Amino acid sequence: MPPRVYFGRKLIIFVREITDDCKPYKRKNIRAVFNSCFCFECRLPMMEDLDYLGPDDDRIDHNSAITDEEFIKLRTSLLVNCVLNAIFSLIAAAGNGVILLVIWKTSSLHTPSNSLLFGLALTDFFVGLLTQPLYLATRLVYVVSKENNPLALSNAFDVLSSVLSGASFSTATVISIERYLVFRLHMRYHAIVTIRKVIVVIAVVWLLSSVWAFMWMYNRQVFYYSGFSLTTACLIVLAVMYLKIYQIVRRHRAQIMAQNRWGAARHSKVTSHLFFSRWKRSAVNTFYICILIFLSSFPWFCTAAVIQVTGHSLTKQIVLEFTGSITFINSSLNPFFYYWRVSEIREAIKRRIKRRFPSNRLQAHTTQKYVARGKQVSSWRRTTVV
Repeated sequence: MPPRVYFGRKLIIFVREITDDCKPYKRKNIRAVFNSCFCFECRLPMMEDLDYLGPDDDRIDHNSAITDEEFIKLRTSLLVNCVLNAIFSLIAAAGNGVILLVIWKTSSLHTPSNSLLFGLALTDFFVGLLTQPLYLATRLVYVVSKENNPLALSNAFDVLSSVLSGASFSTATVISIERYLVFRLHMRYHAIVTIRKVIVVIAVVWLLSSVWAFMWMYNRQVFYYSGFSLTTACLIVLAVMYLKIYQIVRRHRAQIMAQNRWGAARHSKVTSHLFFSRWKRSAVNTFYICILIFLSSFPWFCTAAVIQVTGHSLTKQIVLEFTGSITFINSSLNPFFYYWRVSEIREAIKRRIKRRFPSNRLQAHTTQKYVARGKQVSSWRRTTVV
């Protein structure tokens, strides 16, 4: 059985040796290994062996690779995942839709930081609206027919999930940079960081994520290498930005203590304190958002890395499915986090709810009754005068 390791020097040496003097059917099997799923592939990977694939099909035949008992276990786990994703898909689409609508309709929320939150909520909205339904479709097709999914359906899920995951992680990284610029630039922030620039950055992020996602269909080795490199770079940038924010806040706290000790000007001290208190809470909120994204994705990355190194098995495949669902569920949790931690968004949602559904229905009904009675009295008076 050919090895299933994609990375490292040993793989390159192995492929070169096999390519020189191997039989055609072995070359076909090697190509199938490179086409088998590792990242967002929705065709289920082989459990045991890699059988010979015919000249017209490079996909893996699952029926010959998994027993009936194993299929029952896998089917149970897939059905549980489908139920979970069906529930959280509705929550993600509805919750993030509300966040997008509130930010779009409320002019006071049109700020660079909220524009970045809008971009992050947009990725979560499409996860619930498109990615999770496609996940349900691909898994249910396999559960019902025990056959490979249609290639177009598989590619749609792979590319779309890659675009959204890349855009989400990159947007979280841009948010950390924006928070650092708030503390670094201080009063110059609003002059340098504008909504138009933020929109351009979000568009570039989506464009690069789309280019990276389409590499999946053309060169998966480049896809894996570039994805690993970009993920590592994003994590490094996140760590450096929030470390610098912590250092700035700590230095500011020391300056406030020194001002209190030496009796500095009260007005400047209060203004600076209010500024840092407001933006420190915002930085903490965005830090929590990044932590949630990282914690939801980390189990899936670890499981996928273990599968790459040690090979596939039924247990690992089931764990991979559940960790992938955890990654999707993060899109459903973010709207509740925005409502809980971001006071501006929470107050805007409350105002819209009050406008749509008045809280005091009795008062509204009483007002309508008095208005109607006033109309009757005025009409009676006019009749009497005549």
